[in-house]
Formats: sequence, structure tokens, C-alpha cells
Amino acid sequence: MTRILILERKRLFPLAILICLLIVITVYDSMTKSTTATVDGEAIHVVNVDQGRLKHGKELVVIDNLDTWVNYLDTNSIPHPDYSFDDNNQLALISVNFTVQDLVENVDEFGETYYNIFSSEKKDTYKIYIIPKPKDISINSISWNFYDSRGEKKDNIEVKVNPR
Repeated sequence: MTRILILERKRLFPLAILICLLIVITVYDSMTKSTTATVDGEAIHVVNVDQGRLKHGKELVVIDNLDTWVNYLDTNSIPHPDYSFDDNNQLALISVNFTVQDLVENVDEFGETYYNIFSSEKKDTYKIYIIPKPKDISINSISWNFYDSRGEKKDNIEVKVNPR
């Protein structure tokens, strides 16, 4: 009979260690604070036009005219997508090394427009998105804020507006 108890103790010991670790991790997670963003504003309908491979740093390219659109695609050897870009009513967003999960347009108390972009990292890729162009606003005056999927602010993404 003592043999059975020794055998059971051997099986219960690892289980007891795992339960202790689970309790420690739960207490640790409840004690640490995570800064998450609460974002108000209007969600923007985003059209994913094209994707592929491209090696650059993390950047968001914002294009509002057809000449820059063609020049940027040709310069970076990106094939032209089967989509007719309407530069009068649309903005093209090209994300390099990350993907856009959600895009929210906001206006602050001074009337300045800013976009909150929720994104996730995706190395050596690009994606082209088309969004409606804001009316009566210069795209150079728009602020772009980036957040990861947990709502934590990211500062390592460069924004290029109409690059040459």
C-alpha cells in the first residue's frame, strides 16, 4: 500500500508546481499596469488593394495624387494593382512591415484631424489600402497615431506624405 502512495505523490508533485506557477503568474499580471488607449471617433472603411514583399523600415506612405502613386510604385518595383485610384476622392496608404487592423478618424478640440491606426507587425511585406480622402484638409496637416493590437502606442513607424 505504501508503494501506491509514493507513486501518487510522484504524479501529484509536478501538478502542485504547475498550480503554484499559475497562481504566481495570475498575481503578477494583476499587479502590472498596461497602458491601453481608449479611442473615440469614426471608423473608416479600408479597402485592401494589394500586398507583397518589400524590405524597408517600418513606414506608412500616404499618397493623394496620381503622379506620386505611379512614381512610388515604379521606384519600389511594386506592380500596379488592378484598382483605379481616384486621387480626387481617395487616399492611398501603403504600410511597410506592418498591417493595418483598424483605422479611426478623429477631430480634436482645435479642429485638427488625426487618425488612430491599430496595427500588427509583419516583416518584409507591404500592403496597399485605399481610404476616403478627407474634405477641405491638407494631408500634410493630418496627425497619424499608431497602436498595437493591445492598444499600446507605437512610436517606431515613420510617416511619409507624397514621397518623391
